[in-house]
Amino acid sequence: PTIFANVVINEVEINPAGGDPGNEWVEIFNSGSEVNLSGWYIHTAVGLNHSLDNISLPGSSFYIKQGFSPIIANSNQNLKLFDNTNTLIDQTGIFSDNANNASTYSRMPDVTGSFVFQTATKNTSNQQTLIQNKTSSPLCILNGNNVTLSANVTGFCVEEVIFSVLINGIWTN
Repeated sequence: PTIFANVVINEVEINPAGGDPGNEWVEIFNSGSEVNLSGWYIHTAVGLNHSLDNISLPGSSFYIKQGFSPIIANSNQNLKLFDNTNTLIDQTGIFSDNANNASTYSRMPDVTGSFVFQTATKNTSNQQTLIQNKTSSPLCILNGNNVTLSANVTGFCVEEVIFSVLINGIWTN
């Protein structure tokens, strides 16, 4: 039978905050059918192969390869994902990260997008959550010179909340 597996390198941390040994990681995402990663490996720019664990990765699931030895280079790094038949499945562009922080190269959107340098989303989706076109009831409309707006937002990776306010017939963020 034909098995549809869309396995990609989804996020890469090549220079984590603090020491690199044991803290670098690569996130693999499978958006297709379950696939066994036995014999799969990640190939680095310096020619080293790092085996993935012998696990079955269900569809719509993440796998984190962590603890690279020797460590992954922080500059001019290109990672390639090979399956158990030595077929190239996916690869990154050339990455450099000299910041020594919690920023990673992440596909935006997951699986199909280009890599962007952003705050890590290890083992979760890289997608931004966009809440838009929400309306308020007439009971919530405020009028006056001094109005305080606040938002209680829960979740992960929320970096910005924008209020749109109608002032003298002009919408202002």
